[in-house]
Amino acid sequence: MKSTQKPIPTNPINVGKNIPAASVGYPFNPIKPVAPMVTAVYEDDSLYLRIFVFIDSKHKGTPTCASEDNDTVFYIDYDMPEEEPKNYDAWYFNIKLKCKYSDKISVFLKNIDPELSRGTETTVQYPPR
Repeated sequence: MKSTQKPIPTNPINVGKNIPAASVGYPFNPIKPVAPMVTAVYEDDSLYLRIFVFIDSKHKGTPTCASEDNDTVFYIDYDMPEEEPKNYDAWYFNIKLKCKYSDKISVFLKNIDPELSRGTETTVQYPPR
């Protein structure tokens, strides 16, 4: 998906790597990044996101998160090595944004070499009352 808007850096509440049992073997298609897993809840005029992504274990550094100015499209950017991944590390992003309600958001895991990206669309939930 080609965006015409410039991404805005997003400061996650926290970013982590290698949650328990997070290093996984080769069950994924090595040609494309693995689609992000996302939960989204809107509460108290804020959007709370938890994003999980699987990134090649050989990747050095921390992936970055950015959003478009409408706060409905988010990108997790990293530099995917040229060779096929053999193992993946799980990364997570916890994000809180003050914004207007939107019923759907999209999150993309994007190789900074723009040939490949994978995304997922998530329905935003209200918390249980």
